[in-house]
Amino acid sequence: MAVPEESLALITFPTAPLTEWLIRRALGLVLPNITITSLPADFASSPNGVLQWAAYDSINHELTLYNKRVLASALIIRKALIRKHFLAGITEAYVKKRPQSILRAAVPRTWHVEIAFADELDELWTDDLYDLSEILDAGETDHVSRKWWILKPSMADAGMDIHLFDTKAKLRGIIEGFDPTDSGSYEDDDDDDAGHLLSQLRHFVIQEYISDPVLIDPRQPKAPLPDHHENFHGHKFHIRAYCVVRGALDVFLYEKPLALFAPAPYASLPTADSGVQDIPLSYEGHLTNTSLQKEEDSTYVKLLEELQGNIDDYGHTVLASDVSDLLDQMATILTETFQAAVDTPVHFQPLPNAFELFGVDFLVSHVASDNGGSSERYKASLLEFNAEPAIEKTGLRLRWILEELFVGIAQVSVRPFLEGDSPEPWEIGVVKHGLRKCSSLQVRSS
Repeated sequence: MAVPEESLALITFPTAPLTEWLIRRALGLVLPNITITSLPADFASSPNGVLQWAAYDSINHELTLYNKRVLASALIIRKALIRKHFLAGITEAYVKKRPQSILRAAVPRTWHVEIAFADELDELWTDDLYDLSEILDAGETDHVSRKWWILKPSMADAGMDIHLFDTKAKLRGIIEGFDPTDSGSYEDDDDDDAGHLLSQLRHFVIQEYISDPVLIDPRQPKAPLPDHHENFHGHKFHIRAYCVVRGALDVFLYEKPLALFAPAPYASLPTADSGVQDIPLSYEGHLTNTSLQKEEDSTYVKLLEELQGNIDDYGHTVLASDVSDLLDQMATILTETFQAAVDTPVHFQPLPNAFELFGVDFLVSHVASDNGGSSERYKASLLEFNAEPAIEKTGLRLRWILEELFVGIAQVSVRPFLEGDSPEPWEIGVVKHGLRKCSSLQVRSS
C-alpha cells in the first residue's frame, strides 16, 4: 500500500541541519509521495496520517498522545534512560529482582548525588554515600585497594563538567568549584570555562572508573611493524551504538556502531605512592567524547568493524569474532535496559504511535582471565543514553552510515505506520535494513 498523497510530515531540527537533511533524504527515497512541511499549523488540514519527525521541543506531544494517526519521532516520557541518575536507579532495581542479569556486570557501580552546596557532602558521607565513604577511607590506608571514580552531572551532555577523583578531599574540591558561594555573584561570573553553577546541575552520578579499558592505536597500520610495541600509542575509545525503538516496544540495534577515540594516548591514573598526586590531571587521554576534541579528525572516529586486524594493548589482534561478541553483548544489554525502563512506567512510557533514535555509549574493557571459561575477550559496559545524538561528529568519511541508518528508520518505523500496514514479521536477532531486532516487549499500557 502506498502512502496517501495527503499525508504530511513536519520536519524541523533548528540546531541540527545534518539531521534534518538526512530525514528529508530518507523520506524522499522511502516515501516519495509524502508532503514535507516545517509549519506545524498545516497539520489541521491533513485528512490522513501525520508524521512529526522533529526535535523534541518542536513536536506537538499533545497531538501525538490523543491522535493515533499521528506518528512522532520521540517518546513523550523517557527520562528513565536519558537522565543518568534515573538510568542508574532503574538498572539497580532491575538487578535486585534479577541477580543473573547481564546488567549486574555491565553497569558500573553507581551512586546518585543530589547536592546544592559543597557543605552538604558531610551529611552525604553518613547517608547516601556511606558505602563510597568506606571505600575511599580504605583506599587512604591501603594503596593497593585505592580506586578512581568519575563524577558526571546527570543532565549535562557533550562531556561537560566530568571529573575524576580518588579521595574525599578531591571530590570536595571539585564540588567547591561548582559552588556559587565560592564564585562570586551570578552576574559577575562571566567565565564560561569555570563550569556550571552547582545549583543548576544539582543531580550527579558517581561511578567506578573502569581502569582497564581496551587500548588501540587509531593510527596503527593493519599489519603492525616488527617494532610495534615500541611505537604503540594506545588510545582509549568508547562505542557509540545507534538504537531505534518503535511502538510499544520493539528495540533495534544498528549493525555499524562507531568507535570514538580519545585525542591523546591513554596514561594510567596516578597512584597514592607515585608521588604525582597533586599534579593536575589531563583528561585528554581519558575522555572519549568527540565534543571535547578541539579539531575534527577522522582518525579518531572509526567503525567498530574497522578495528579488526588492529593490535590492542595486551598484544591481541582484534578479530571479527570479537566485534560479533560485542554486538551480541550490546543487544542483550539494550534488551534488559529497556525492560528495566518499562518496569518504571512513571519515568518511561512508550507509545504505539512513536519511535525514537538514541545514541547509546558503551566502554570496552578487558575480560578477566578467570571469566568462567567464556570465549569473550572484551566486555561492553553501559555508560549512557543520548536523545537526539550529535551525529554531525561522525564526520564526512562515515556519513554514508548515517544515510543508511535514517533510511532504515524510515523503512522500519515510518513506512508501515503511514501505509497502514502491520510491521513485517521479524524474529529476534535477524537483521533487516541494517537494523538488528533485539527484543519485542509487550507494554500493557499501550
